[in-house]
Amino acid sequence: MGESRESVTIRLADYSAGFEENAQKPIISYINCDGFLEKECTNVAQCNTFEDITVDCGMGNPGAIGLLFQASNSGRIQNVSFSAQGSYCGIITGFGTEVSINNVTCSGFSYGLVAPNTSICVLQDVIASDIAISAVYSWNGVMVCNNVCHGKLPLITFEEGNGLYYIDDRSNSFLGELYGNNV
Repeated sequence: MGESRESVTIRLADYSAGFEENAQKPIISYINCDGFLEKECTNVAQCNTFEDITVDCGMGNPGAIGLLFQASNSGRIQNVSFSAQGSYCGIITGFGTEVSINNVTCSGFSYGLVAPNTSICVLQDVIASDIAISAVYSWNGVMVCNNVCHGKLPLITFEEGNGLYYIDDRSNSFLGELYGNNV
C-alpha cells in the first residue's frame, strides 16, 4: 500500500532485460512460480490488496505486466495507475482470483486487464486509454463492469469458453463491442 498514486511510483527502467516481446513478466507479483497462466501456484491469497500506487512499465518493455495479482475471498486493487509505452498489460489476475478493481487507470498497453481463469472480477470506475487491443481480455469466469471508460476500443475480448459478463451501461461508457467465439 502506498501513500497515494501521485506520490508513490514504481518504474521499470526503459529497455530492461527480460521484458522482451512475449516475456509476459510482471514487475510486481503476488505469485512466485513459473507458468502462472496455466495453473494455481498458491492457495495463500486471502484478502490481498494493492492500493495507492502508480506502476510505470517504461518504454521498450513489450513483455511487461504491471501487476500479477492473486487473491481469494475479497481481493482489491484500488486507486492505482498503470502506464506504459507499448507493454503487454497493466494487470493480470492469477488462477481463481476474486477481485474488486476500483478507481484504476491503465494507459499504453495492449490490454488493460488480462483475466485468465478468474472466478469473479468487478471493475468500477476504471479508465483504459491508449490501449491497443481491448480494455479487458478474459478467458472465463464472471466479469462485472460498471463505469468502465475505454474510448472506441473493445471493452472485452475473450477466448472461447465459459463466461458470464454483466455490463452496466448507465454511464454510456460502452462504446466498443464484445468479441469472442461464445458471444
